[in-house]
Amino acid sequence: FNYNQDPLLVLGIQTVGLALHTRLAAEGKPGATMRSGGPYDGWWNGGLRNTAAFHNIIAILTEMIGSPTPQRVPLVLDRQLPSSDLTFPVPPTTPTALWHFRQSIDYSVATNRGVLDIASKMRENFLYNIYRMGKNSIERGSEDYWTPWPHRLQAIATAAGVAGPDGGAVGPSTGSGQAGRGGNTSEKDAEVWAAMHRPEERDPRAFIIPSTQRDFLTANKFIDALLETGITVERATREFSAEGKTYPAGSFVVNTNQAFRPHVIDMFEPQDHPDNFAYPGAPPTRPYDNAGWTLAFQMGIEFDRLFDTVTSPALEVVKDWNITPAPGTVSPASAGGYLLSHDVLDSFRALNALAGHEMGMLTSAVTAGGKTFAAGTFWVDGASATILGQLAKKIGISATSIGDRPRTLAALKTPRIGLWDQYGGSIEAGWTRWILEQFDFKFDRVFAPELD
Repeated sequence: FNYNQDPLLVLGIQTVGLALHTRLAAEGKPGATMRSGGPYDGWWNGGLRNTAAFHNIIAILTEMIGSPTPQRVPLVLDRQLPSSDLTFPVPPTTPTALWHFRQSIDYSVATNRGVLDIASKMRENFLYNIYRMGKNSIERGSEDYWTPWPHRLQAIATAAGVAGPDGGAVGPSTGSGQAGRGGNTSEKDAEVWAAMHRPEERDPRAFIIPSTQRDFLTANKFIDALLETGITVERATREFSAEGKTYPAGSFVVNTNQAFRPHVIDMFEPQDHPDNFAYPGAPPTRPYDNAGWTLAFQMGIEFDRLFDTVTSPALEVVKDWNITPAPGTVSPASAGGYLLSHDVLDSFRALNALAGHEMGMLTSAVTAGGKTFAAGTFWVDGASATILGQLAKKIGISATSIGDRPRTLAALKTPRIGLWDQYGGSIEAGWTRWILEQFDFKFDRVFAPELD
């Protein structure tokens, strides 16, 4: 599981999971397995089940065989021997025995009733633990805290010459100063403890997203993603200072002393996935989903990590889920055309809205409006003024006019896009389609017969 999650969350999932397995066994329904019996893990922060777990919610995923067409259950010998993760194997059946869809439905009904049963019996425990997990997160975000990441611990162990995460416990030690069972001397323990609590390696208590970054429109979308998952975000109504640095109005602040701290940390900080090997020299055990996905990195967000909670009269809580970006600026019309930053992703929306207009890309730097625009900057003709003004109000895009048409331009034209798809739908096509639609690209869905 992901180390940002509270122990009560992990144990709560196990509690509910065991209740489901017990229910199935009591009803004489064999074959249910858990933990090592499947390829799943609790590492990835995405999807309805996984993201809920970063919000102190016990979330359970069940999957089972079955379809309207009856099928035979193969006899797998290594799944005939009971284990702690497969306590009730499927007994051998005749080669002609079939599994029917009704059986899958019966199993599903049993597990749903199992959830309702344990939730009703342990109602107060679950509700209290939700409160306790939130309180734990607030406390961890209000004081110095070090999340125990595997590679940091391994580096400490290597430097200290002791066993690390892959070679047994670092401690404990005996009171006599001699190594206890699997442990080290008290002096060595003190050295390791100090290394584990280096001030510069503690978890941040706040993140600040300055409004002066290159693509603040995308930063707004990142903040929307946090708000939509219940994260508390504050915005500066005027200039303020934190840890000796001044931040402009419009900057965002995300403190970690909040109930959903695991999600906050996971969206800003890099993941440190453990090196999982079944045995020394074995190939690594692959994660079920992703080993790393830090959303702030993926979206190119510029932010500062701070080691103290940020408070200021200039900050107010953002209440709306969908942030309306501040209107952009468009310079007075010029025959030379307009320049749009290539660093701003929404510039592609502007180009798509200006289909039919002359446009290009700078192949060398030019100066306009007192600023230098690097190679790669987009250029559109002067007739684009009206549409650019509308986009400035609608999506916050900005454009700078230039006196003369740039001499070093590579022509751009609207691309012709065909998006491959298949009857019944394709996950890959769906995600690609979503990206294209977010930036207003026109495309045609293309199916196999058209390509053939």
